[in-house]
Amino acid sequence: MIQPLFYINNSLVITPPMNWKELIVELNYGKDEFPNNGTISITDFEWVIENYDFIKNYIAGGLTGGVGIFEAPPLRIEITNGTTTKVVFNGYIDLSAGLNVKEGIKFTAKAMSHSTVDWLNDVASGFTFEYLASLPAGSPGAISSSDYRWVPYVNNKVPNYEQAAIATLMVYTIQQAIAKEIEEITGLVSEAGGYFTTIPAVIKLIVKIAYLIVLILTLIKLIQDLIKFIISPVKYHACMYVRDLMAKGCEYLGMTFSSEIWELGSDYYNEVIMPEKQYNEVSNADSTILGFLLPESNDQNGFYKGTFAQLIEGLKVKYNAKIVVTANNEVIFIRKDKNAQPAIYQLPDIYVPEYSYNTDELQANTLIEFQTDNTETNTLQNYSGSIYQVICQPVVVNYRPFVMMKNFNQVTIPFARAFSKTALTVPERIIDDFLEVFDVVANVIVVIVNAVTSVVNAIIKAIKKIFKLVGINLSIPAIPLMQQLSLGTLMDNRIGMMVLSDDHFSVPKIFLLTEGSQSKYNKISTNNTTLENAKMMWDRFHYVNSFIPAQLNSAYLDRPTGNQYVRKTFPAIVFTWQNFLDVFTNNRIFDAQGNEAVVESLKFNPFLSTAQMTVRFGQIYTLNLKETYLEPTGN
Repeated sequence: MIQPLFYINNSLVITPPMNWKELIVELNYGKDEFPNNGTISITDFEWVIENYDFIKNYIAGGLTGGVGIFEAPPLRIEITNGTTTKVVFNGYIDLSAGLNVKEGIKFTAKAMSHSTVDWLNDVASGFTFEYLASLPAGSPGAISSSDYRWVPYVNNKVPNYEQAAIATLMVYTIQQAIAKEIEEITGLVSEAGGYFTTIPAVIKLIVKIAYLIVLILTLIKLIQDLIKFIISPVKYHACMYVRDLMAKGCEYLGMTFSSEIWELGSDYYNEVIMPEKQYNEVSNADSTILGFLLPESNDQNGFYKGTFAQLIEGLKVKYNAKIVVTANNEVIFIRKDKNAQPAIYQLPDIYVPEYSYNTDELQANTLIEFQTDNTETNTLQNYSGSIYQVICQPVVVNYRPFVMMKNFNQVTIPFARAFSKTALTVPERIIDDFLEVFDVVANVIVVIVNAVTSVVNAIIKAIKKIFKLVGINLSIPAIPLMQQLSLGTLMDNRIGMMVLSDDHFSVPKIFLLTEGSQSKYNKISTNNTTLENAKMMWDRFHYVNSFIPAQLNSAYLDRPTGNQYVRKTFPAIVFTWQNFLDVFTNNRIFDAQGNEAVVESLKFNPFLSTAQMTVRFGQIYTLNLKETYLEPTGN
């Protein structure tokens, strides 16, 4: 005889719930294994006698230093047949949702499974990544600056006509100053002989050289400011790998994380999320501009700005994925049609004449789109790839008004794409071309000025010796020599860096990162545009929703029947505890012929050893389908 054993707070209760014989274990599989709500629902239990006293005192403890009503007491249910015992339920009594009290008699409360998707979604919405970053070092899930990756970027206004105009005017101004400087040097050289005969001549020469040095330094400062204020210096934003964000969230909940999407060697292994930036402090290296000129970990946050549940949901949308929670507290993130574990249970050969088609799941119009960002105009200028549309329609039509292909599936990915610099902008080319010439001309001037300066320093030294002979000590300092210039390097290493139209942006970015030996060499991956676009999301992840079978589209070879299924509901069939455990965390099964099928829902009565289940079987029921693919460019 099967006997249930109930443990509250790890202590065996003497009196089971009043309604223990109504215990039914229900598995409602949905988008996840298990779905968002009521994953494993067991009849609301009615706790009486000593259990009533325990719950009453447990709640009251919240007034006297105990955990109280918002921390559920553990509940474990075991089933024994006298020789073997199995744990069939491990969770908690939820006192915070739907608790009903009949004073002095009973508490009625729902029992919820721990470490399943319904539980995960509930608790994942209860904390943010900012909270994880506030935890002390070493705490489960704690985020530190060592988890950040620093991405160098440059500003790239779209359009950049104003920048180009200003750059042109500034270059012209500097060219005029250089021409005048060369004229001054020519005068110095031609008049040098006359300057060496008197002290006033030497002083005049010193003043002119000092003026030229100041002028050159001023031109250098002007060029540097031009790059700083008009062209933009290299700055840094912090971000985190997606795999690290997911692992931190799971670690905080006492779970582990795995996913083939971000496993080592996969295309998306180095995918990062860069949080939106509504505020930038004054630069840590230059108080005249905003943004971070150095990757300072103490001044900037790189974690995702939202709850763990929001991150999970956003990534599920992007990758058409589901969450699988295993019995050993592992969270698996996987495309929704795939199996986290191999099928075990095989359905007996039972004839069920009634079935239905899953025609309600056909999506006649699927639109996949990344976010654009009005505050970051590169997402608008590079709009192509942000959106992809798939239209499913019949090949043969007799009367269009009677065509029953409907449903619009809008897949809104809550991230914006990021873009790298593939070439210098017009303002950058103007400055870069000028600097190539300026370095040469300016260094010629530096050589001449240094030569004249050396002669002047020699004259000063000689004059000081002459005056010292008559007892006069002159305090004329030697003029320092100028260093050779290399301003042309200011525009190096910008190709491949991320571009932003502004230091601020309002939509988090998602992209693939290629790390260099130092942060300044971190670049957006050369594969980013190919992999992070809406069409690729369809081709790799969302195509599994298509009703087109493999024989109509060779790209869908792993989907022989497409998304075409028939549903059958099986009445109470013989179902053992082992059968239940086989499908507990895996709704993939085999039919009587050994073909894979999918359990949608199951109600199991452990005392009768029976189960009622709804199962879907892959079956092509129409070939009158075609797909049209559209990729708007934003024109």
